[in-house]
Amino acid sequence: MADEALNYDSFTAAISLLGSTGSIGTQTLDIVRARPDKFKVTALSAGGNLDLLADQCAEFKHSVRVVSCADPAKVEDLKAKLSDRGVDLSQVK
Repeated sequence: MADEALNYDSFTAAISLLGSTGSIGTQTLDIVRARPDKFKVTALSAGGNLDLLADQCAEFKHSVRVVSCADPAKVEDLKAKLSDRGVDLSQVK
């Protein structure tokens, strides 16, 4: 079924990925990288690996509009890491 969907010409999917820095999340992003014509990452969230989350946001900065981390106390740290990587914070919630 997944193969059929990926081969369908007009198929595209917007992805909100919870746990983007974990093993399943990083593997999902590998699929997105392999098929950028089929997938668009619109939201990313992570627990504590803010460096990897910021790297992912920078990589997909043209489509990611929502970013979250598990600890509200780390939001300012995440914003700084995003800014350091050239992510336009006015485009991200």
